[in-house]
Amino acid sequence: MAAIGEVMPREADRLGKFSWAMFDWANQPFFTVVTTFIFAPYFTSFVAATPAEGQAYWGYTQAIAGALIAILSPVFGSIADA
Repeated sequence: MAAIGEVMPREADRLGKFSWAMFDWANQPFFTVVTTFIFAPYFTSFVAATPAEGQAYWGYTQAIAGALIAILSPVFGSIADA
């Protein structure tokens, strides 16, 4: 039973589910392309002093980000579930 003024969630209709799937399908490749083929070469070529140094820094950045995601995901997941 809902409290006064509380909105009960309802399941999306078929069109809503299809629309969300199409949005997600079209949206995800954009970030993958930008991160992989645009930002990474820019970072390695122009931000660091040499391309080899830029690739090393990019690798360190990705490793740190992956470790943070692995460590913090359970914490943030439990917060979201609460």
